[in-house]
Amino acid sequence: MKWPNLLSSLRLTEVESRPYESARPPWQIDYDRLVFSSAFRRLQDKTQVHPLSSSDYVRTRLTHTLEVSSVARTLGTIAGDYILKTYGKEQYGTKTLEETLTPSDIGMITSAAALAHDIGNPPFGHSGEDAIRYWFSSSKYARRVRKWLSEEERRDFEKWEGNAAGFRILTRLQFYRNEGGMKLTTACLGAFMKYPTSASGLVSKAQAKEDIAGKKPGFFEADRNQWNAVADDLGLIRLNDNRWCRHPLAYLTEAADDICYRIIDLEDGFRLGRIPYSDILEIMQKLLAPNEMGSLNDHPSNSEKVAYLRAKAISKAIKEVAEVFERREPDMLAGKPMGDMMSQITSADALDAFKDRTTRDVYSMPTVIQIETAGFEILSGLLDAVVDAVFPIRSVGTSTNRGLFGSKVRNLIPDEFLIPEDEVESRAYEQLLLAVDFVAGMTDTFALDLYRKIRGVTIPR
Repeated sequence: MKWPNLLSSLRLTEVESRPYESARPPWQIDYDRLVFSSAFRRLQDKTQVHPLSSSDYVRTRLTHTLEVSSVARTLGTIAGDYILKTYGKEQYGTKTLEETLTPSDIGMITSAAALAHDIGNPPFGHSGEDAIRYWFSSSKYARRVRKWLSEEERRDFEKWEGNAAGFRILTRLQFYRNEGGMKLTTACLGAFMKYPTSASGLVSKAQAKEDIAGKKPGFFEADRNQWNAVADDLGLIRLNDNRWCRHPLAYLTEAADDICYRIIDLEDGFRLGRIPYSDILEIMQKLLAPNEMGSLNDHPSNSEKVAYLRAKAISKAIKEVAEVFERREPDMLAGKPMGDMMSQITSADALDAFKDRTTRDVYSMPTVIQIETAGFEILSGLLDAVVDAVFPIRSVGTSTNRGLFGSKVRNLIPDEFLIPEDEVESRAYEQLLLAVDFVAGMTDTFALDLYRKIRGVTIPR
């Protein structure tokens, strides 16, 4: 793979790149399009760790995403400095890379990609992904549709992933619907794509430790052509019909996310009273040497001390990830299998301790588990109702039977998520994807409110 290709400013569905403007680089436009999208705004009411939290402090997907984007910008800029010093003489359009781009350009690519990294997450966080997969394997309404799906199409729902839903939102559902979506640059889409793999190309759990790019699906069968166009423009190495090598900057997008949730979730645990300050200090000392603690005692309150330590920890993790990127960059360009960057940094064991503690005392809080469990019921109930409404049961001859309840629910579904009724059977995969798009795109609050209303728990006034 070649950096001039990997840093392409071509936009999806366009035939040639627009002229580069240093005052408003193409990746800045990517960032702005993401910020002004409704899918991005909905992250303000989507779970990070604590569903439907009443605390003003606890992070939502939106605040988490902004923090990840900030870390990714720093990582990308550091990597950009290395890339331009190493490959700056290579041709990039009519000039060279170093004549056209700055390190900040590459930082903008990773920052925009990170801004989109959770845009496909359903309500109730990762539990929501589990709920959609469970629904498809267990619901009688899902079974009604399965007979019309191919094996590859069924896998999209059996292995349903927020990452694949995110690619679908970016390239199909937002702005220019079915005509390139947000029309982001292929460089941004490549840096976003952590898993350039279809549901039919996944590697085993053991293999994923050494080849992280094949761990989860990154695109659905319906969106394969969009991904093919991105991969071809970037010159990504194709491993087989269902898998590609990662864009090198995708490792930085992933690392930024890992840094934030491992370190920042620990801070959330302290703020929620789940992890005492003495334990935070002990855990941080596994990562930070005494000379790296800096002016800790200059901060009067424990809350300020924890925030200070969090900043120090993030800074150290960024430095170590940047070192790994520079060391492994030739392997990435060659398409060699790699694990995630966080497992390769010097402080990997210390940050694993962060993760273990938050898993035990933050992610496993009774309120978190209770609401995630309720999320299974809410999402399954909504999917049953929506699928019942858009896939009527065939009865005698060519007539169908939806029932009064299904007819009323159908009126609640926006037109963009419906295909003509006489085409439902022949386009069952497309209609099922749209039905899941509708439910997965909801915020936590909207999903709960709609579920209550259609179940008669609450009545609109």
